[in-house]
Amino acid sequence: MAKAKRKTVKTGVKKTWYKVTAPKLFNSQVIGELYIENPSQAVGKKVPVNLTELTRDMRQQNINVFFKVNKVSGSKLYTEFVGFEMVPSSLKRMVRRGKRKVDYSFKAETKDGYNLRIKVIMVTIKLTNLSALSGLRKECEKNIKTMLKKMSYDRFIADLVNHRIQSKLRKILSKIYPLKICEIREMKVLSKGKGPKTEKKQRKKSD
Repeated sequence: MAKAKRKTVKTGVKKTWYKVTAPKLFNSQVIGELYIENPSQAVGKKVPVNLTELTRDMRQQNINVFFKVNKVSGSKLYTEFVGFEMVPSSLKRMVRRGKRKVDYSFKAETKDGYNLRIKVIMVTIKLTNLSALSGLRKECEKNIKTMLKKMSYDRFIADLVNHRIQSKLRKILSKIYPLKICEIREMKVLSKGKGPKTEKKQRKKSD
């Protein structure tokens, strides 16, 4: 009779608590803890956080932000900002009868080469025709792309979280057709910028 193979059980493997911290933009606040054996296991892991927890502003409780672990140092896991999303239930409350909702999605690039997917929601004060809606979409994409060409990724995130981008965009687009709501409902990073390397190449070309 063949003998059954014994299962080998790992012993002595210790797990440790690692604190997950937000980027400097959010004052390196602790946003969670992970209980893991090897900190390298956490690299690439996404961590969702409600924006109110970071800003202490209750008006931002309808927004979730996403961080990704990109560095380990000692007992800390450092992250980068990779996403912004409005809570779906809050979007449903925005649209009422007699209004027109415009959802629009496009890609845009920051000054330092971050490629982003941006989704915008606009709600008109009253029902309007298709040509006006088309005009809103075109101007929305044009203006956001123009803003981003002049901004670093970090600056864009700061203005997005503080609602500066959305407020500026609403003022511009309301000249085409009055808007009740103009919000960036989602933003995510498609690819990271090259940062300083890009700047060096530009300097060599100019020399």
